[in-house]
Amino acid sequence: WDCGKSFKQIAHLNRHKLCVHSNERPFCCTHCKRTFSQASGLIRRHHQKMHS
Repeated sequence: WDCGKSFKQIAHLNRHKLCVHSNERPFCCTHCKRTFSQASGLIRRHHQKMHS
């Protein structure tokens, strides 16, 4: 199984497998319940634009 991506750290590979290939989204907005695969998506992108 090869999706064409390479990773310098095993932690980045594991995060990629969980978030992209298993569609896991462990970060949840407490205001609107929208979920994100990475904390940065929740904090920077979503909260700065939607709930400021």
